[in-house]
Amino acid sequence: MDRNSIIGLVLIAAILIGYQIYTAPSPEQVAQMQREQDSLAQVEIQQKERQAQQAQVAQEATATGLPSRPVDSLPWCGYHPLRQRPRGRMDSPASRDQRALRRLRPPPQARTRW
Repeated sequence: MDRNSIIGLVLIAAILIGYQIYTAPSPEQVAQMQREQDSLAQVEIQQKERQAQQAQVAQEATATGLPSRPVDSLPWCGYHPLRQRPRGRMDSPASRDQRALRRLRPPPQARTRW
């Protein structure tokens, strides 16, 4: 290796080291990332605890013979004042506009056989 090759390799190494130092996160950014990781870990722990608690409740419910989900106390049997089906169409204004445009379009021409 000659002198120019060594100088080139040293310059490349210096550029790489300088770039790593320049793009390294600041201490504030490192602390922020650490807080985010800690909060995500805390949420995951809370979810696992909640799942364990739900499993325990389900296990206790099956041991006592109670259903694991609440039973609907208002079954659909015709009219009930607390449970009514929606009346009329419940659609967006855009679909109403599309229906109106369909009514305004001329009917398609009948196909003729050749």
